Amino acid sequence: SSILEKDPDYKCTYNLSPSLLAQWSQLINEGVVLENGSSILSSSSEAKLVKDTLESYRRSAVRGQVDVLTSIYAHTIAGYLVDYLEAMDIVEEEVEYGLETTRSVMGVEPRGIWTPEMAFSMKLVDLYSDLGLEYTVLDEKCHLSKSSGDRATHLEPYVVRGSCGDLVVFFRDTELSNILSFKNNFKSTANAWRSAYEYAYLIVEKIRHGGVLTIALDGENWIIFSKNPPITAHYYEKLVEYLVKIQGKNYAKTTTLRGLIEKYNPRRVLTHIPTTTWLCGFTKWCGEVDKQALYWDKARRVYSEIKSYEEKYGKNKYSERARWALWHALDSDYWWAEFWDPDYIDAWLNEAIKVLEESKAGA
Repeated sequence: SSILEKDPDYKCTYNLSPSLLAQWSQLINEGVVLENGSSILSSSSEAKLVKDTLESYRRSAVRGQVDVLTSIYAHTIAGYLVDYLEAMDIVEEEVEYGLETTRSVMGVEPRGIWTPEMAFSMKLVDLYSDLGLEYTVLDEKCHLSKSSGDRATHLEPYVVRGSCGDLVVFFRDTELSNILSFKNNFKSTANAWRSAYEYAYLIVEKIRHGGVLTIALDGENWIIFSKNPPITAHYYEKLVEYLVKIQGKNYAKTTTLRGLIEKYNPRRVLTHIPTTTWLCGFTKWCGEVDKQALYWDKARRVYSEIKSYEEKYGKNKYSERARWALWHALDSDYWWAEFWDPDYIDAWLNEAIKVLEESKAGA
């Protein structure tokens, strides 16, 4: 946020995830209790830092410097849920909840949505459209190259036609996005500075003949996951400085997705995009670890239990609590092979069943 304040001519789009915004809001207003039992008070220096950061993002959003996307609340792989778990209502609820969280915490009306892990399905087009969400970002290699319709290059946005609604899709440049996401371990500040210059040059080369170049990360905080976050942050600061200088020379212009939508009408229409992710598949979440498939079966059974309960008793405060637990069990970060956490998933699945059993016992 400090870089945005420093360089007001730099524009970009942010995915401030609703679950993060909710935690920030809770910390600022009430304080929080951490998993280990320790507390952070709302009067603490940590809470003040979060409050200042949030207010900085709000100012940037209000002045149009950043476009804040909303997202599915608990970072689930939506395309997998709607196609393979057939849990469209879960995804719809999470998108609605995420949308309301973004509105209330940021004080803006989101027009775009970040699809976690770019886990897309054509079934999401109508869902997004019905909620007034107009655009998202997918991948050049995994989505556009395998799409159907009037396909050209990734240097322009496309209209994707659903059954009842439309969605504008920006396809990120896979090569440049992955460089920024993963090739960010620098030996020194001098190395970071040089790399920022080289990356800015690559950007100019990509659009030397014009076009809309979208660079988007895969959803993780790329600075935190680097080996030396302070040097990676220095790299980002220098990259922004170079982009502002390039902009001043009219070689390129930074903008937001919202800004493009307001000025640019996509001409080409796609009729189909395959169900997949930025990794061109779902193996990281189902297949790479032996027990992942078993746990998806568990999740499917719990979802079925909730649906059966609601058919008998109707939707009520108990089924809402059970659904809330299921949302958290389906958070894709805990299914990712390297972060695989069956204890976490079990805890939330068991909580969902426990809530339903409590309700039945008291009926």
